Amino acid sequence: MDISYYPTGSHVISQNDAGSGLFIILDGEVIVIEQDIHTETLETSDYFGDMSVFLNIKKSMSDVSCSKMCKIGHIDMKNMDLLKCAFPDWTQTMQQKTYEKYQEKLDEADVTTM
Repeated sequence: MDISYYPTGSHVISQNDAGSGLFIILDGEVIVIEQDIHTETLETSDYFGDMSVFLNIKKSMSDVSCSKMCKIGHIDMKNMDLLKCAFPDWTQTMQQKTYEKYQEKLDEADVTTM
């Protein structure tokens, strides 16, 4: 896992960025913005990027910015693929959890996921 530090106000990912892996907030807080609307606040131990990792959504549907100084871990797609192969039951659980979390958003966007 790569670890990066982001100052307050910096973008971690932007809408339409290619999915690059799973991001884990090790310390700090981020805000999620979709179509100029603040939809969610994520804190230490939360994660994002799960749509690209577990549902094969190729581009980010959100902007994610730091609302305070953040320490964020990033597991790239290659390493996530290794984890998914090594732990198929966990992968299936995470796919279902991710789909349920974003089901309404996916239905609105008419995105085929599985």
